[in-house]
Amino acid sequence: MKRVYLTGPTPDTDPEIASVDRASIETSILAVVEAGYSVFSPYPMLTYALRQNRSTSFIRTISREWLKVADAMILLPGWEGCQDTKVDLSIASLFGVPVFDSIFELLRWEYLPDAEKMR
Repeated sequence: MKRVYLTGPTPDTDPEIASVDRASIETSILAVVEAGYSVFSPYPMLTYALRQNRSTSFIRTISREWLKVADAMILLPGWEGCQDTKVDLSIASLFGVPVFDSIFELLRWEYLPDAEKMR
């Protein structure tokens, strides 16, 4: 089973995200699981930490260890304004993790012949 790291705007960097996009983020997580991937997203742990008035920096550190071993990364809408997601992109690039804007983009890429994936 392939591992997918799902990232984007999070409640520790954008307080509005906690209520506005929560359902969208959870739907995205479920879509990745239903497509047959093992998914990791820092969003649920960050949300919990904030509700408990705990620091989120340790969660970011743990999350990035998952990113380093992921087979792919999917960006959630609105990621462009999130500095933490930009750091995630740098880590993905460093470790050769392919990055996608949606589960559909990942699925299309999965079915490409290997020669086309290298382009």
